Amino acid sequence: MCATGHCHPKVVQAIKDQSGKLLHMSGTDFYYRPQIRLAQKLASLVFGNKTWKVYLGNSGAEAVEAVFNLARRPARCI
Repeated sequence: MCATGHCHPKVVQAIKDQSGKLLHMSGTDFYYRPQIRLAQKLASLVFGNKTWKVYLGNSGAEAVEAVFNLARRPARCI
């Protein structure tokens, strides 16, 4: 938000709009339709004739851990 300036009206309005819909979300605890749609959209953008999976984590640390776990698996699982 620093690139938009201090209290940019569009950023402030977006925060107000979102706070009226959902303040906290944890995709690891519950299923949220917008998150499911995002994962489906991302998977559909990948080329190839395979079925792709999407991983959405809560932090960069979780992403790094997931990459290490995937790297340990045989290539056929990726």
